[in-house]
Amino acid sequence: KEIKGLEILPIVMFTGKSLSKAEEQRIRQYADSIVVKTAHSYQRMLDEVSLFLHLVSEKAPAAQGGGGKLGVLNEVLKDKAVLIADDDVRNIYSLTKALEIHQMKVLSAIDGKEALQQLKEHPVDIVLMDMQMPEMDGYEAAVAIRRQLNSNVPIIAMTAHAMSGEKEKCLELGMNDYISKHFKPENLQEKILALVGRAQEQEEKRPLLNLDGLHEISGGDKGFISEMLKVFVTDTPQELDNLNAAIEKADYPVIKTVSHKLISSIGLVGL
Repeated sequence: KEIKGLEILPIVMFTGKSLSKAEEQRIRQYADSIVVKTAHSYQRMLDEVSLFLHLVSEKAPAAQGGGGKLGVLNEVLKDKAVLIADDDVRNIYSLTKALEIHQMKVLSAIDGKEALQQLKEHPVDIVLMDMQMPEMDGYEAAVAIRRQLNSNVPIIAMTAHAMSGEKEKCLELGMNDYISKHFKPENLQEKILALVGRAQEQEEKRPLLNLDGLHEISGGDKGFISEMLKVFVTDTPQELDNLNAAIEKADYPVIKTVSHKLISSIGLVGL
């Protein structure tokens, strides 16, 4: 930071040491992010490096009047859905205000059980999870999200307890990142951007069709794969019409049968 020309170079601190609050605050005077070594830390490192490379790539447009870092935030976070799970409505209110600035869609829950229900009912891009909640705390909720819902939605743990080993515990339970409460808004925004931005990048790279299943079934027979795709393209519109008709009539047995057939067909072509 003291070398001319390098003072704006992003720095990610990678450490195996459990940092005290004072040590973390001191490091943050110079480092843009801190990654603690855990079983998931190398993925986190990739997220952080991807984030800062993205920001660096935005600097040229920013110099010409673009939005810079704020522009990246607005671009990536716009219309993304965030679930805030916290039993303190004041925290929900303040976080909602901070995130709605970037046009994020905010859902809320006051305990872990309500958070699980929200995830069952709504598509969510990221979860901000308070660890200390009644009924079901954040630790239990995170485990349930991974095991019961079988969801990989990014989870950022939020806790008022800056105890040694707390961050490691959260990461080991399947959460993606950790932040102590009374954080600066920009610190949380950067963590959200790193996780949501990476998920968006992976989604953009995902092919429209994944024919691995058909290749495996047919042993790579191109004729068979071509024929199955033709059947899918021919039959699917009629099956969708049948499903819509059954829904209008509230014919639940037919809805179940047609839905099962569609799910199988869609899965076969990797949609």
